[in-house]
Amino acid sequence: MKEAGALHGRGVTLALTLLLACSCAPKRADGPPFSRIRPVPPGKAVVYVYRFDVFKQFLITLKVNGVRQPHLSLRAYEPLTLDPGRYEFKLAVANVLGAELSYFRPISIEMQEGHEYFIEVDEFGDVHGVFSRSPDEALVKLPLTRQVRAKASSGQEQSHPSGQ
Repeated sequence: MKEAGALHGRGVTLALTLLLACSCAPKRADGPPFSRIRPVPPGKAVVYVYRFDVFKQFLITLKVNGVRQPHLSLRAYEPLTLDPGRYEFKLAVANVLGAELSYFRPISIEMQEGHEYFIEVDEFGDVHGVFSRSPDEALVKLPLTRQVRAKASSGQEQSHPSGQ
């Protein structure tokens, strides 16, 4: 009888552990499918920040010039329309306890008016971070992503940092 009770206790513990793990796991984005902003608005640059399938155990937020952007879900992208200038893109990754991990290197890009830029949250070997991608590289994965949040035309205000 003791064995049955111990087995039942382990089953309950396993079920609770799985439930907790699943509730903490990032969900896939459910916004509109990928769409380029065409043409690039006058006086602006567009950067597409995307995440395909990495860091599955972490919630990922990107900071652009220190301003937090929405969490990037699995297979998610977010277009940012920015003023020309220098921007720093840095991961703000939190572990399951909510503590921000700070060992990710940022990248800095000089955005020029009328141009598009592509930044992937990715892992490259043992290096995890944000990487600038060419349009050819990015446009292989981006069509398989969905936008994180509704577009500004839906009435939601988007907060974007300014260039330095």
